[in-house]
Amino acid sequence: MDKIKNYVWFHTVNGTYKERATIEEKFADLMSQNFVRTHIGCLVNLDYIFEVTPNSVLLDNGESVVLSRKYYNEVNNRYYESLVVDDD
Repeated sequence: MDKIKNYVWFHTVNGTYKERATIEEKFADLMSQNFVRTHIGCLVNLDYIFEVTPNSVLLDNGESVVLSRKYYNEVNNRYYESLVVDDD
């Protein structure tokens, strides 16, 4: 999910959708549903992350999303926590 002007764009396996909202509103709604913020204008579902690097998040579909230094630790920690939970 990313933000462009006054819209939040949702990129899903079924297509792309937009909603007039702020990313902060959507983040509040989605935080409990396994989403993490990768930079100021982007949220990613942890279930679709393949790899986390210091500068980007690689998704299962091969796309790469920018990862800012501000959010790196949170994304990295939550990603690896989700791997441990999935293995149990």
